Amino acid sequence: MEIEDKLELLCASDENTPHCKVLKLLKEIVNSCLNDPLLKDIYANPSSGELKNLVALEQSRAITIYVRKQTGEALTVVIKLDATVLDLKKAIQKATSQKLLREGIKTRISWIYIWKTFSLSHNNQLLMNDSVTLQNCGIHNKDEVNFVKRRKRK
Repeated sequence: MEIEDKLELLCASDENTPHCKVLKLLKEIVNSCLNDPLLKDIYANPSSGELKNLVALEQSRAITIYVRKQTGEALTVVIKLDATVLDLKKAIQKATSQKLLREGIKTRISWIYIWKTFSLSHNNQLLMNDSVTLQNCGIHNKDEVNFVKRRKRK
């Protein structure tokens, strides 16, 4: 049972306790913030990392990258300006996990298999070196990166 559920049970018995009043007020504030049109890109239960990235994006310390899978589905990733290809891969893993969690899908993805089978590509250039910065690869804000199947070596 999560903390929020425990507080709900506790407040159900006596709504006049100070912590119940604070909880109600906090929920009202959060709901009003989430209904603000400026905050439309924030999910209902954002993680602290997602909030930090969105703040960095607003302060021009981060960029948005669209990662297109072979199915055509696009995943939006927010990452810092000085990020490397490895940082992008980790951000893709985290964004995918959070997306599946929000959708209620419980599955385990073998990222070792994914990165052995697929590479990332930008403007038909494979991003093979994990230590290269995204800026050196020519990736800028709102650019698209694609998953491409690796060719087998003979």
